[in-house]
Amino acid sequence: MTRGSEFTSHFWRSLSTLLGIEPHFSSAYHPQSDGQTERINQVLEQFLCGYSNHLQTDWSDLLPLAEFSYNNAEHASTQLNPFFTNYGYHPRFSFDNTDPASLTLFPATRSYTDQLKQLHEYVRGELVKANSQLAEQFDKCQLPAPQFQPGDRVWLSADNIHSLRPTKKLDYHRLGPFSVSEVISSHAYHLQLPPSMKIHNVFHVDCLEPYVANTIPNRVQPPPPLVEVESDMEYEVKQILDSKVNHRYRDPLFYLVCWVGYGPDHNSWEPASNLTHASDLIAEFHTVNPTRPSPTHC
Repeated sequence: MTRGSEFTSHFWRSLSTLLGIEPHFSSAYHPQSDGQTERINQVLEQFLCGYSNHLQTDWSDLLPLAEFSYNNAEHASTQLNPFFTNYGYHPRFSFDNTDPASLTLFPATRSYTDQLKQLHEYVRGELVKANSQLAEQFDKCQLPAPQFQPGDRVWLSADNIHSLRPTKKLDYHRLGPFSVSEVISSHAYHLQLPPSMKIHNVFHVDCLEPYVANTIPNRVQPPPPLVEVESDMEYEVKQILDSKVNHRYRDPLFYLVCWVGYGPDHNSWEPASNLTHASDLIAEFHTVNPTRPSPTHC
């Protein structure tokens, strides 16, 4: 089941409990979690791609026939068609006209039914061929999924994660490393994410890469310790990345801070009042970015 807000709401969860439904939600950015639906969609899309007109304006007219033909086609995995599997009989789809009088009244009927029959047979053949080709190509490219255990560290793909940077092409391609806190299944893992990310923390294995701790043997690179500033312990600011104004707060000016020794996933918005010891970096940021909100323009 997709992880849409309408399905994860308290109302839907309560309704599912009352109806005895046990929902299994897909993991983030991995529609293949609902593999059966996605595979059927691929087959139907392949048919529509090859049979719709140039402007693709008739795909909705072809969809019912494609759906019917798919459900009435024998599948390699079961040697049965889905319609017969569900209902125990084959659907009636006859083009034989048993009323000769109707041919007299509608002379174009026979021509139309012949065309429809040819189209139906073509669609059935194409769907069977598409199923076979998709399965063959998928099996060729499929590699065993990596297996992780709680405590393992992994990289998280940043492809579908919103970033504060303007251009996705020049952004980081992966985030982390993060620790695996729980194994949901062989293809889904719960990660320990920083609160600042504010995203669902269960990911499909396709979004994860094993983390190689070090390329130099025996080298240890722990995060830097807190620095002491006027008898208080603080994290050290590496760079100011952006600024914004939020008038819901008494101190409305905020800066996006990159911390020394931490990756982009730990970047955080901090009020200007918390960055009094990073005034040089703030001044440097506004020199390079004069149009961004500043203490004199907020």
